[in-house]
Amino acid sequence: MNDTGAVEPTMEERLRAFFDENYEALCLESGHQLGADVRESAFQQVLLYWRKLADIAQRVTETEVKLTLADQKTPKGRTFAIEGVVDIVREDDRTIMYDLKTHDASFVRTHADRYAPQLNVYAHIWQALRGNPLDETAIISTVPPPALREALFHGDTARADKELLAWDPVIPIPFD
Repeated sequence: MNDTGAVEPTMEERLRAFFDENYEALCLESGHQLGADVRESAFQQVLLYWRKLADIAQRVTETEVKLTLADQKTPKGRTFAIEGVVDIVREDDRTIMYDLKTHDASFVRTHADRYAPQLNVYAHIWQALRGNPLDETAIISTVPPPALREALFHGDTARADKELLAWDPVIPIPFD
């Protein structure tokens, strides 16, 4: 309850409100809408992400940090820029950079070598150009694993709880 005696909404109720507000804004901006099933599926993914990663989400000190390495040149002289968006957690004299991906965690683990160069560039931009030390980088896979999705689809709450507990969406990727 708050000071007026009103019951405060739960975080999941607040997430629903944020999701609905963002969805309406995107619809107005793009002129497109999602079917009710697709929209609900997207919201369920947000809830799963929150349920699994609330500890990290609550510690994020900078969200959607845009990193840009401008005015780069190809061997043939074409100019390009490298841009990325990351989340930063700073605590206890440590700084961790997270890059969210809509790729399956097992794929990311199996192909970590594909993600390392990108995170190395982001780490370079963060450290050298922004002047901030970095202690760790990681990918966060926002895609629930197939077994969890299947349990949810079938309404098997006990199995879904077990699969949510087993899901490890944070994949550390060392940087050089």
